[in-house]
Amino acid sequence: METAFVAKDYTATITDPKDDELSNKVKADALIFLRRHIDPSLRWEYLQLKTPKALWDALKGRFGNIHDTLLPGLAVQWNGIRLLDYKKVNDFNKDMLCLKARLNFCGREITEDDMIYKTLTTFPNSAFILANQYQLDYDNKRITTFNKLISLLQVAERQNEILLNNNARPTGTKKIPKANYGKMKGGKNSNARGFTRADPTHVATMHHVERDMGIVETRCKRKELTMNHAIGVDSLGIGTRTAKQTTE
Repeated sequence: METAFVAKDYTATITDPKDDELSNKVKADALIFLRRHIDPSLRWEYLQLKTPKALWDALKGRFGNIHDTLLPGLAVQWNGIRLLDYKKVNDFNKDMLCLKARLNFCGREITEDDMIYKTLTTFPNSAFILANQYQLDYDNKRITTFNKLISLLQVAERQNEILLNNNARPTGTKKIPKANYGKMKGGKNSNARGFTRADPTHVATMHHVERDMGIVETRCKRKELTMNHAIGVDSLGIGTRTAKQTTE
């Protein structure tokens, strides 16, 4: 609010102004600005105040101790925040920076060392080796800022996600890149009908069709051979002789 007053050149209206130095228009503009940026219930409560200085002093006396009101709750949040309670490093980083800003606003300074110590001492048990490694880097001054530590944690988190995605596919299988699906064979148009694309589903379909055609052809040959034997015709088309015909 004070910054906005400086930008609009209203500072003189709340610092013991002299009536002969400020015009009524400037005072009215400052009063309207103050009333516009306070809660509607407070507007009715302080409606009888007609000068910006009187309204400013009333608000300052009521909310001037807001730091003392917020500090106990923020201290509890600082003591309870832990890295192991978050699924994403980015979420932990966001809450830590927000909590640091609020504590600094209330007069309690949070340093880079405090934030690094809080992070390294709240690692999950499954990552204690990584925590020890970062602790050594911090002791040897290779990690000096909280942002540097968060960057290293984000890189490690991303690498773990890549490993999990790669291990999700069964061992020994190779994923066919989708970029090869649209390639043409023999210079033919990729929009032409038929199985001209290098799509593995089309190749599999052709294989199934050829297999089914082979099965049908084999069945037809067996059926024809059975019928030929039934009518007495051998595979060369010559009539077979029975024992009775031979004796004749």
